Amino acid sequence: MKMKDSALLLELSGLTKLLKDKESLLTERNTQLIEKDKEIGEKETVLTKNTETLQMKEKMLEEREKLLQETKDKLEQMTKESEMNQKQLKDKDTQLENQIKLLREKETLLEDTVKEVDSSKEQLDTLRKELQDKSSKLQEMMSGECSGLRLH
Repeated sequence: MKMKDSALLLELSGLTKLLKDKESLLTERNTQLIEKDKEIGEKETVLTKNTETLQMKEKMLEEREKLLQETKDKLEQMTKESEMNQKQLKDKDTQLENQIKLLREKETLLEDTVKEVDSSKEQLDTLRKELQDKSSKLQEMMSGECSGLRLH
């Protein structure tokens, strides 16, 4: 029995050693898992912060897109207003050109009228002079006839 006890003690001793080795491996594995859990926690924290940052950036991007659209709308409105103003200016320019043409035509008509009036005045002066000359001759003739009648 002693041999059996000794074999059992030897086996028990081997099993105890094996159990201690397994316990040591489990403790080491548990430590590794705890470290991994810490790493995962840190990564989750970083991921959470990155997610929050991403959400903030998305919100900022949405606001920028909104501002960009508002700016684009304003620019389109200003472009339309500018086109309308250009059209109005072109219309006014055309009106002014037409008025200038009319004024030039009137000026030409006035110049022609002035020439006609000057010509008519010259003709009138010539006719007056002729009339005065004829009137003077007639008076001379009448004076001469009147003198001749007295003589007879």
